[in-house]
Amino acid sequence: MKAKGRFPDRLVKDYWSSLERRCVVCGAGDTVIHHILARLPQKTRQRDHRYVAVLCASHHNMGDASVHLLGSEAKFQEATGVDLIAIAVKSWENWNG
Repeated sequence: MKAKGRFPDRLVKDYWSSLERRCVVCGAGDTVIHHILARLPQKTRQRDHRYVAVLCASHHNMGDASVHLLGSEAKFQEATGVDLIAIAVKSWENWNG
């Protein structure tokens, strides 16, 4: 299945609704959805709605070790030990079969 547009379709919205709303790094409950920035062969656009990870604000873009402040998932993994790319790909594949 290919992501079609700029906005998430019904399938992706259903997927997002199934995600546990806890930060995959620290378990905090006040979260946002982070779109994977890295280029992946599976991605059809830069902001592919299928490949996401649930993060708290601190790990997303507000903390010193946030993925956006660090600039990439690779640098985030170096800083935190958490592989957001693997989490996002596995989560989508497990849900979408």
